[in-house]
Amino acid sequence: MKIWLCSLILAAASCLAAYSLYRSGIATVKCIAAALFIFRSSKSAANVTVSGCSGWARHTLRLDGGRTYEFHLDAQISAGEAHVYLLDKGHNRLLSLDPCLSSGSVSPGESRGYSLLWEFKRTSGKLSLIWHEK
Repeated sequence: MKIWLCSLILAAASCLAAYSLYRSGIATVKCIAAALFIFRSSKSAANVTVSGCSGWARHTLRLDGGRTYEFHLDAQISAGEAHVYLLDKGHNRLLSLDPCLSSGSVSPGESRGYSLLWEFKRTSGKLSLIWHEK
């Protein structure tokens, strides 16, 4: 019975650690089918390299309320489509970026629960998203 209890505690701790990493913006949730998918992020940028990629990836983003942020997408895509959406806590789109509309600004509210949703349709290439306070 002690082994069962230890396994349960270890599973709960693992789930809590994974959730904490996601909420802090370190971990990414994704549903991807790709030959290559590399995702790197920092406090003010995110870079994706993909090859034959279809699916989505979501990354938590920390923005301070009451400020205006400018977003710039540099998409060097050789095939397919790619879109990046800034979502609020209720998963409503605040900003939509793609290779044709590559920049925009947003003034988030007081809530800090924002995420970036990357969508890919048979995409190959490199995408770089940079944001800064205006």
